[in-house]
Amino acid sequence: MNRSLQIFAVILSAYLLTVLFVHFSIAPVQSVIFSSYYLGGASLLFLPHGVRIMATWCVRAEAVLPLFLGEVIAWVIFGATSIDSIFLSALVGSLSVLLVFEMFKLANVNLYYGGEIQFTWRLAIVIAFVSSCLNSVGHTFALSLSIPDYNIFVEISKFVVGDVLGTFVTFLVGMHILRIVRLQKGF
Repeated sequence: MNRSLQIFAVILSAYLLTVLFVHFSIAPVQSVIFSSYYLGGASLLFLPHGVRIMATWCVRAEAVLPLFLGEVIAWVIFGATSIDSIFLSALVGSLSVLLVFEMFKLANVNLYYGGEIQFTWRLAIVIAFVSSCLNSVGHTFALSLSIPDYNIFVEISKFVVGDVLGTFVTFLVGMHILRIVRLQKGF
């Protein structure tokens, strides 16, 4: 299997696994704590946003297609029927992080893996916040096309909180996994 296909499979799998984990593990707990009206479709811990950031940080634009496909598959799995909303939402979700990395690069700040600047927790949270704002505006716009009486500003804030917290937890888990791998390999 060639390298590009492996990267595609890893990103797609990671995205879908985190979506399923959020849906089947986090969402039920969240619905017990908060009313479904309060959070709507937002998750307070949206781990897939962390996958978007890690994937884009590592492989740049190569991450866009598996992230796009992962989001389309997730929407279809959970019963979305509006093709326009699905594709607009997936397009925004898969491009939001890349756009933020590229905006920084235009400002001569290369945050990609192997760039001049070491990627830190603070930078990850900044990228999570800015990309989440872009992503949330796009998703909210896409959803407002098919849902009447959609409170855009409330929904955007819910998505941003979930994306940033999800990124933090995803990076925490990722660091822990790397630490275990390094210990096993003797690094």
